[in-house]
Amino acid sequence: MRQRHYRARVWLNENEYTQFIINVEKTGLSKETYLRQLIMGYKPRELPNLEYFDILRQLTVIGNNMNQIAVNLNSTRHFNSKQYSNLYEEFKSIMLIIQRNIEFSK
Repeated sequence: MRQRHYRARVWLNENEYTQFIINVEKTGLSKETYLRQLIMGYKPRELPNLEYFDILRQLTVIGNNMNQIAVNLNSTRHFNSKQYSNLYEEFKSIMLIIQRNIEFSK
């Protein structure tokens, strides 16, 4: 059964409609969902670019590898400093990429 029983029609001029469509496409939401979120006081966010998901995946891999090093250290008392240093350097390079992107987006 339908949860929404009221329909609202809005007339927009060409500029308003163009901006509305641009804003909706940036979020990846439907027009209806976008409007509902605005009405409820929530400003929909833009979808992150594809690089964001790649960086997130890389950070996840690094985190998992560092966790494996910690597990190995706890069980064998052997610390692989070279492997840890490599992961740390990779982590620092990804953090620099993130920082550069944040600086450009301001």
